[in-house]
Order: sequence, then structure tokens, then C-alpha cells
Amino acid sequence: MSYIIAIILNFLNMGFPIFVLDILDVLSRANMALTLLLLGIFLNFKFEKSQWKNAFIVLIIRYSFGLVIGLILFFSLPFDQLYRGILAIALILPIGLAIIPFTVEFEYNERFAGMVANLTIIISFVLLWVVIILLGFG
Repeated sequence: MSYIIAIILNFLNMGFPIFVLDILDVLSRANMALTLLLLGIFLNFKFEKSQWKNAFIVLIIRYSFGLVIGLILFFSLPFDQLYRGILAIALILPIGLAIIPFTVEFEYNERFAGMVANLTIIISFVLLWVVIILLGFG
């Protein structure tokens, strides 16, 4: 929701006083630390085989759709190469770390969510560089 509000405010060219920007800057730094703390709490490498199977299915679906749709959009949209590249890369970014508090709140499997979030960070890091090099940005 915050990204949607930020985009709308950006399109409306709304300016903010310096003290508001300072407060938002502090909150954004705190958000990063809290997210990494939550990720560390649920970081565990001892999983059952059924969890690995489910994680593999989730990752295959996520990255196959992301790569296929991203490449289709990259080669079919009439925009500048930079915009098309950003759009293609955005579709293979890691799962948002906000998934962890939601799994706790709705009583889902926190260990599985943490495992998938950690794996997407590693996989996306590698895929980002591969896609950047293959699309001619490197």
C-alpha cells in the first residue's frame, strides 16, 4: 500500500516539508533492520523433505512465470530498453519480506515462509545478474 501511495504522490508532484522527509527516512531505515531481524528469526536449514518439494514447486512456478512474462514484455513493448529491462527484472525479484509477519499473523507455516523468502533472495540475486548480462545491460 505504501508503494501505491508513494507512486500516486509522485505523479501528483506533491512536496513534503523537510521534517516529514526526515521522519520517513528514519522509518525506512528501521524497516530494513526489522525485516532482516524477522528474516533471521525464521532462518533455519533443517527442513523436512515435503517442505523442500513444496518450496521447489513454488520457486519453479514463480521464476518460470516471471522469466517468461518478463522476456515477452521486454521483446514486445515499444518503450526504451531501460524501461523494458527494469520491468523484466522486476518480475524476478525476491518474495517480499512482508510475507513473514503475515505468516505469523495468519498462523501459517513460518519456517516454510522463511525458507522460501531466503531462497528467493539467493536465486533472484543470481538471476538478476544473468538477465542483466543477457539483455545487454552489463
